[in-house]
Amino acid sequence: MSNQEEHDRLLQVEWREKVIPNLGGSQWIRVYQPGRTGLPEQVGFFCGLIPNANVLTSLQTYEWDVYIGEGVPGFMQSFDETGNCQTLYDRYGHLKHSIEPLVIVRSFHGLRPDEIEIAEEFRFFHNLFLDHDNKTYVKYDESGDIIPVVRMSDNFVDIRRKYIRQFLAVKEMTLVLYFERMYFSVKSLEQLDVEEDYEQFTSDNFTFNFIVRDNPVRWNGLQSQSWILGKTIIKGIPIEKCDFWPFEEEKQYEEFIIGVDDDDESIAYTSNPDELADYFGKNRHAPHYLTSVFFGRKVLAKYYNEPQIYSVDDGFLWCGGKWTLRMDNSHLNYVVVFLGDLGRDLPHKEQLHWKRYNVPPDGRMSETYFRRSFLNQPAEPEDSALRFRDAYSRFSRCWREESGWDLFKPLSEADSHHLTTLHRPFTSESSELDRLVLSLSKLLVDSTNVRKIKNEIPDFEIKDTRGIKKKSLTILEEYLVQRDFVDSGNYIECLRIVQDIRSASAAHRKGRKFQRVSKSVGLDSRTTQQIADEIFNTLTDFLDSLRKHFCPNGSD
Repeated sequence: MSNQEEHDRLLQVEWREKVIPNLGGSQWIRVYQPGRTGLPEQVGFFCGLIPNANVLTSLQTYEWDVYIGEGVPGFMQSFDETGNCQTLYDRYGHLKHSIEPLVIVRSFHGLRPDEIEIAEEFRFFHNLFLDHDNKTYVKYDESGDIIPVVRMSDNFVDIRRKYIRQFLAVKEMTLVLYFERMYFSVKSLEQLDVEEDYEQFTSDNFTFNFIVRDNPVRWNGLQSQSWILGKTIIKGIPIEKCDFWPFEEEKQYEEFIIGVDDDDESIAYTSNPDELADYFGKNRHAPHYLTSVFFGRKVLAKYYNEPQIYSVDDGFLWCGGKWTLRMDNSHLNYVVVFLGDLGRDLPHKEQLHWKRYNVPPDGRMSETYFRRSFLNQPAEPEDSALRFRDAYSRFSRCWREESGWDLFKPLSEADSHHLTTLHRPFTSESSELDRLVLSLSKLLVDSTNVRKIKNEIPDFEIKDTRGIKKKSLTILEEYLVQRDFVDSGNYIECLRIVQDIRSASAAHRKGRKFQRVSKSVGLDSRTTQQIADEIFNTLTDFLDSLRKHFCPNGSD
């Protein structure tokens, strides 16, 4: 390294001219970092919240108003004019300028590692929860997506600037960001042609002190050092823009295709419910609130892929308790939603997602949705997967009530998505059939309650003539035969086909066995949707027949 480069580093030119004036200008702000981080450079950060009225007083000095480890509850003492001592408790330990901590470092005096805390009020205000695995405080946005807000480690804390500024706005406070940087050089001031200097720099937003001198200790051959110590401020946004009630931003509404004109050009209209017609004369010349809007079925893939956040049920899409959308997902080719529901129920970010899959109207809504929505009549779904899921739940409930045990053991929480995300394939990709048969196998084959069944048929030989244990489907079939269940063989054969597809495709590499299985089920001549429909329909009949045979008096 040249003398000029080392000269500039010792004088901390880049920090003084570029870094400090731009602190707080990025999306993430480092609000904590212990200063003793290594050689030849040591950088430290800390922060505090100060009332807006006290900012100018704080900026009169470069010294920190609060140091790492401070900001915890404690007592303070003061003396009045007569010399009497008063002892008072203070939540933040009597910090200067009425400062409040945003980051608190708790020390246990070497008996255990220090712990870094984020102020409770900040966490509660933004409704943050801790992702322990990633040491990150996160929140759900209006659409249910996870937003990282605080990133932590043992050596730093970064907070997303937007959420700090929102917090500052409602508290009428300013963030004071404290910083220090030391640089050590193996060369002396004389070698670098640098004079010893002590100087303070001040602007409207920051102040810092700069020292450059010969190193008084000179360990490890470090002959000179420089030190920056100071603070900068980060202000809150205007309270009107904080996006918290009653200052929430006005909701945006997307336009969706509701038809085509004589030139086959798409006709789109806003989904804002306040601008749509109703049955009481509002906006008479506008499209009706209940105008059908069509979407490709793949619009639901996002929600099936994140079952920990979303639930796709018969006629409804749920994002926990944040939002719900009524929809026609019984339609075999599309998902249909009323125009007004899109605007009323979906956050704007979700509207943008749905808009990507919006297509011109093609026919009408499903008979199921029409009867439910306009005739107020109960109706079974037309979608084969939805009908299977409903039959599975009804059978499981009735069997348990009737017998006191489960014919198909309930899935563990880790496997529960195999039922809740079960759906007709969106495409003809074989991977979709792989996922489908894997889930069906989990539900009906792997979960067969062999132990309980064997108790019900104690005379049944569970091993064949070669001493090999019989498989669960063989045991289930024998149980059904002994209980006079008609057509058990046809249904068990369907389950064996599911197992064969899984074994030949989903669980192993696709080889000759897969070719044989695909030919037997007609994969070479039928779409995956057609095969899925046949499997779902057969297994739905199986579950309904089981329920009627074994639980004739059970709840439906």
